[in-house]
Amino acid sequence: MRRPDPILLVLAACTTASVAWFGLGDEHARLLTVWPLRVACDLAFVVLTRRVAGMAVLGPATRRFWWSLSSAGLLFGVGDAYQAVQMVRAPSATLLDGTQVQWALILTGMAQVVLTMLRHPSPKRTFGEWLRFGLDAAGFLMAGGLLVWSLASLPGVLDEEDVLSVAGAGALLLVAAFATVKLILSGNAPISRVAAVPGLLAAGLAFTTLVLDILERSPGTSAAGMALCVGPAVLMAFVPRVQELQLRADASAVSRPYFGQSLIPLTGCATVLVQASMALPRPTLRDLVLVLGVVAVSVVMVTRQELNTRDNIGVIKRLDTTLLELRGRERDLQQQAARDPLTGLFNRAGFAAEAQRVLADEAHDRGCALMLIDLDDFKTVNDTRGHPFGDALLASVAERLRRTVRPLDLVARLGGDEFAILACDLTAEAADALAERLLVELTVPLAVDGHALVVRASVGVAHGTPEAGMDEMIRDADIAMYAAKDRGKGTFRRYHPEMGEQLVERAHLGAELEKAIGTDQIRLLYQPIVDLVTGRMTGVEALTRWHHPERGPVSPAEFIPIAEYTGLIVPLGRWILAEACRQAAAWRDAFDEAADLVVNVNVAGRQLMEPGFVDEVAGVLRRTGLPARQLTVEVTETAVLRGEVTDVLQRLRDLGVGLALDDFGTAASSLGLLLTCPVSVLKLDRSFVEGVTTADRQSAVATAVIQMAAALKLRAVAEGIETVEQASYLRRLGYRYGQGFLFARPLPVDEVAGWFRETEARV
Repeated sequence: MRRPDPILLVLAACTTASVAWFGLGDEHARLLTVWPLRVACDLAFVVLTRRVAGMAVLGPATRRFWWSLSSAGLLFGVGDAYQAVQMVRAPSATLLDGTQVQWALILTGMAQVVLTMLRHPSPKRTFGEWLRFGLDAAGFLMAGGLLVWSLASLPGVLDEEDVLSVAGAGALLLVAAFATVKLILSGNAPISRVAAVPGLLAAGLAFTTLVLDILERSPGTSAAGMALCVGPAVLMAFVPRVQELQLRADASAVSRPYFGQSLIPLTGCATVLVQASMALPRPTLRDLVLVLGVVAVSVVMVTRQELNTRDNIGVIKRLDTTLLELRGRERDLQQQAARDPLTGLFNRAGFAAEAQRVLADEAHDRGCALMLIDLDDFKTVNDTRGHPFGDALLASVAERLRRTVRPLDLVARLGGDEFAILACDLTAEAADALAERLLVELTVPLAVDGHALVVRASVGVAHGTPEAGMDEMIRDADIAMYAAKDRGKGTFRRYHPEMGEQLVERAHLGAELEKAIGTDQIRLLYQPIVDLVTGRMTGVEALTRWHHPERGPVSPAEFIPIAEYTGLIVPLGRWILAEACRQAAAWRDAFDEAADLVVNVNVAGRQLMEPGFVDEVAGVLRRTGLPARQLTVEVTETAVLRGEVTDVLQRLRDLGVGLALDDFGTAASSLGLLLTCPVSVLKLDRSFVEGVTTADRQSAVATAVIQMAAALKLRAVAEGIETVEQASYLRRLGYRYGQGFLFARPLPVDEVAGWFRETEARV
């Protein structure tokens, strides 16, 4: 329940006491009652207007309006206080009409109120609207001014010294009333229509008092006289209080445009017609009929015009309703165009527009950070679990990102599994901390369709000033993100200029790699795969080497990722496959020991997805004469997890080509893969071989792999064997085949041929 306003309680108490004193006292007591009560009302008006001006919901222009009203109220209060002092000194009924000092203060205050209302910003108007406003003002003020002049100029009514003050007060009252009406009907009023009603009533009472004084019909010290004298001040005290209550209930309590403005000039016309009829000296019946006819025709025309106006208002209201609906739909469409329907985040277009606004409108002393987030191996999840599962995962990741960042940070899904975050007003170190926190949050298992899934992501961070521009920040963050992927995924990198240089270097290296494919710069080395029991070479793995004419040897760890990123892995892989099969066929023809030699060729996932890859393999085998059983295609678990390559792998097996699962045990795969993928060989990753003789966990993994291979009738090959102890231990576990530096490093063609010669010589 709202507590009563203490100011209004005090004012009510003063009013009650004044009314009681007025009713019980004599004429002298009545004279002493009026002005103190007006002073109390003036003070209440000042305090309440200041309270409204201090409300936080108001704009600067509206605040200035209410502060100006408060200043005008002070002038009213000073004038009324002066009059109260004069009444106490020499009580007289003539003092009820005021003195020149009081009139000067009141006129000054009224002028300030009028200027405040006229200076308040109004909605932009066209030339036609300004013309209509000017005509309304001229008609209303001319009619009202004519009324004041006609009354003030009656012979013997006012002294010459009073004519100016009375005429000025009347003119100001008319201007104030007109300004108030136009202001509250304009749609940009600093005062609500309801709050303006007491003010208009106060102006009406004041004008009535002025007219009665001119006509020498003032009620004097009667109850009506007190009401006319004190009423305007009491009503004005309610104006700010009503406005305050409306603002507390609804912060947007302002007037809307109102089409009743058309009545303003009609009011002026009616006033002039009435004055004209009253001015006729001793009118005859004919004169009265003419006047009444003019009035009747005017009333009919005005009524007809008002009906037309109301019809137009109905049309305009319907148009307004339609426009509001269209604007609402436009907003919905704009929001749909700027939002990603799956996650509810900004999409690429919406993010770009919102980011430009943030960077342009706000000053960020500590800079801004743009983060690009790419989910690692998301395509694998999408392919193995299905698109609905992938969509649910993306929605969960989006929610996790939204909860991790600050409320003002922008989060977007740019497409696929790539997200972006724009965080402003933070240092580079704070940006790093935010990126680290994002990675930590993503490592917490996500519950997706009843499954707990750990997500890893690569994050690129670009930190700079808003002046750098959105395009530059996206480019830098993109470079940093790929640097994070090169580091090993599941991490973040912040952009620095050297990364740009590295990107240029990689692009240059990619261009040179494209030229090198098919030339003598690219050659193959072959690492033997041996029988751990007999030591006989049963196969070789073809390994690519690049000898640059200027740089010298380029590491595969450097150029293979570039080949995969640029797509050059497809022509490079095509050349490797053809060359390895040709060389294996040549050894097969030259050496009896190579009759059953199997050549292993690494194939990237990108190659498997190339249309016609199986036909390409079949064509190479046909041209080289190598039997399909002597070719084994090595693929990684990540490549096999792509759902669309399963059919390709099965068709390769149907050709008779072997399939080896390389680096087995290192990817986040399911054991069910061994049941769905038609592999024939498992290659135990070197990371499990390294400590197989010293670490129980690595030994356990090696044991589990050989047992699975035996159960599924797959051949197992241990990679990275470097010591006799490792070879012996793996042989005891059941491994029959292995490769590593213990047996041979990757060898050129002539050294492999030498191996065969030595073997045949021993035999």
